[in-house]
Amino acid sequence: MRDWQQIAVESHYLTAVGVKEALEAGDIHETLRGIDELIDAMRRSEQRAVRSQFVRLMTHTSSGTHNRRTARQAGLPPLTMPGRRFGIRV
Repeated sequence: MRDWQQIAVESHYLTAVGVKEALEAGDIHETLRGIDELIDAMRRSEQRAVRSQFVRLMTHTSSGTHNRRTARQAGLPPLTMPGRRFGIRV
């Protein structure tokens, strides 16, 4: 019995290799456990990546200087946060 959770946290590649080995050995239950852990680890990894990119995007777009400069270059009015225009703190 392998510690699929630990292997999946450490390396998606090593998890896939372990799943292949379990499959070649004919151990369907271990194979399925390994695949389930790999799927879960990849889901968490994707969530972290999306969250990180979202934070970077929001940090970038909420920069007032960047918005004014970008809007000016494009010939558009500057972007504002909905509450800022009316003095509402969000």
